[in-house]
Amino acid sequence: MSSGRDVSIEISTNGLLALNEIKKEPTDVIVLDNESDGLNPLVLTKLVKRDRSLQNIKIFFVVAEDNFTDDAHYQFDGVYTKNKIISELFNSVNKA
Repeated sequence: MSSGRDVSIEISTNGLLALNEIKKEPTDVIVLDNESDGLNPLVLTKLVKRDRSLQNIKIFFVVAEDNFTDDAHYQFDGVYTKNKIISELFNSVNKA
């Protein structure tokens, strides 16, 4: 299924390096996993949302368990469990 848009995917396991790359070349969508080196994904989200040039980036967070609650201060555009990620995340990214 194609949306007619060019898609490129960048993968980083280090949150601090990812933030630097996002600042250099902003993206439309960020998908975060709870496992990250260098910078906690929750802190990364706060930093992106506070930056006026980046705050419109959609951020989706992937968690292992259904018990994660997205408090308003994290400002995720969606939170998905790993067992539901394929269908739900795909639909959300297409809407972004």
